[in-house]
Order: sequence, then structure tokens, then C-alpha cells
Amino acid sequence: MKKTMLSSSMLAILLASASSNAAFVDASGGSFDGNINFGGTIVDVSPIWSFQIPSPTVEAIKGWHSIAQIQGLRNGDNTEFHFTDKPVMTMIQGFMKTSAASGGPGLTPEIKVGQGENELTLDGTKQPFSVTATGQSGAGSTEGKLSFDVQGYIGGAYIDDSTPKYFGSKMAQNVLTSNRQDIATAYQGIVAAETDFAAANAIFANVDSKTLSGAYTVDMRNYKLAFPTNNMPETWTAAVPVTVILK
Repeated sequence: MKKTMLSSSMLAILLASASSNAAFVDASGGSFDGNINFGGTIVDVSPIWSFQIPSPTVEAIKGWHSIAQIQGLRNGDNTEFHFTDKPVMTMIQGFMKTSAASGGPGLTPEIKVGQGENELTLDGTKQPFSVTATGQSGAGSTEGKLSFDVQGYIGGAYIDDSTPKYFGSKMAQNVLTSNRQDIATAYQGIVAAETDFAAANAIFANVDSKTLSGAYTVDMRNYKLAFPTNNMPETWTAAVPVTVILK
């Protein structure tokens, strides 16, 4: 039976080859030119991450008011303003809208703040960050510096050897559970747990981490603004680029 099937298969291949090569073209002058055109589709089955800069943060970082003669502190050639009345704010947060069958490449967010020489890759610790602030006044424009601390938190839920567990930061876990209503049913009897940033990243990358759902949140605090004392602007702005890639 196997021999008969093999013979039939070979016959089908020979017939198909004869059919596909039916349109021969004469090689004029002994030469021939043609093209073989490959094509296909690529399907991305990675779970979808969804990110946002929360609207309360967008509103809270507008219209910061300072009085130079009262709140400004001289430091060398600059006057500094420490915004101690401003709270800890969420810079960016995100979560996986669906669970991954397992951990592995292409799931773990890597967040970068700033660009060029000021670019900072978040590593789970409290990291100082600064960006150029542009000031405007009747005398023209001037440059200063806006500084603050930034810290990333990553975590989520997964099944570890048939046991549902939380992992990573509690702050990230809260982002996940507040945006995914199916977590309680997808991870019934889930075990409370926390791990550090590096361990959470390892769980994301591990193919043995099953039914993995993740979240990420970044906070910022301790804001400071500095401008040259002899060129103090009337208004100022500072733009902070935030980039997310999956590794």
C-alpha cells in the first residue's frame, strides 16, 4: 500500500511539473530573462498591549505657577523651583488585553523616557531624569532644565506548574486587575505573590510561564525646574517623549 501511494504521488508531481512548464519561451540569441516572484502572509498572534498616558496626569502637569522671588532658590547661576506640592503621578501605564499562551520573546515591554543623550531606559529602580525646558519672555527665549525621578513597575499573573500566581510589582498587578475583568475567572485560586523587576522580566521571557498576562506602570515624582537667574522666563514648557518597545 505504501509503495502504491508513493507511485501515485510521484505521478501527480510529474504531471504538475509538465503543466507548470508548458509555456516555454524561445531563448533568442541563446539568452533568457525571467522572474520568480515569492509572496505570502505573516500573522502576528502576540497578545495586544494597550498603553495610555492617564488623563489626570495630562491635566495635572499644566499651568504650574511659581513666584521667582518667593519660591526660587539660587544655586550658582541658576534659580531652582522645587514643586513640593505636586503629587506622585503616573507617567504611562499599560496592560495585555489578552493572555499569552506562554512567556517568550516579544512580550516584555521596555520603556524609554526622553531621547538622544537624555534617553533613559527604565530598570525598575528610582532613576533621575532631566529634560530641556524652553522658556519665553518679552526678551526672547531661554533654556532651562526640568528634573524629576521616574520608576517603572512590571508584573501580572501566570500559571506556574498548574498553580495560578501573581508576579512582579503589586502596582502593576493592580493595573491588570482593574482593566481585565476576566482575571478572577482565568486564574481561579490565584496565589498572592510579588517579585522584583528583574525576576518579573525573567517570568515574561520564560516559555514555561503559561497563560501569562502582564501590566506595566511608571510613576514620576520630586519635580525641579531651573533657569538662569539673569534670564528668567515668564512662561515655560518641557516635552518628555516616552517610547515602548516589546523585547
